[in-house]
Amino acid sequence: MTWREAGGPPVGSVSRKGFGSFILLEFPKQFGGDATLDYQSGGLVYALKLPLDAITDKPPSGTPAG
Repeated sequence: MTWREAGGPPVGSVSRKGFGSFILLEFPKQFGGDATLDYQSGGLVYALKLPLDAITDKPPSGTPAG
C-alpha cells in the first residue's frame, strides 16, 4: 500500500523522528513486512509492504486451526 499526500504545504526533510514515525516504520516488522517514509517536496509518501498471510484471516502455516 502506498499513501501519497499532495496539495498541502511544502514538505522538508526531518531532523528527528518521533513516536508516530517509529510506529509507522517498526510495526510492519512484527508481521514480516517493511515500510518507508519519503519526505518529498510535494508531500509525504508512506509505503507499506506486508506478506499476504499477515493480513488474511487464515492462521499462519504450521499453526493448528483453533
